[in-house]
Amino acid sequence: MPALVTGGRHDEARPAHLAVLAQGLRDAELVIFENSSHMAFIEEREAYIRVVEAFLGRVEAGAADEA
Repeated sequence: MPALVTGGRHDEARPAHLAVLAQGLRDAELVIFENSSHMAFIEEREAYIRVVEAFLGRVEAGAADEA
């Protein structure tokens, strides 16, 4: 199952920790928002929405290919 792991560059959950998490999940993508701390979905709202929409598009396209 695809997973999207996101975080902010300035979060207490450091990008290195998030990278370990993403590496432990099959089919995971890691996106770090450079101008955010813990709430990238608020701090970089437009970029966050673009990332999530693109990820969901890829997941849906992959599901359609498998059908």
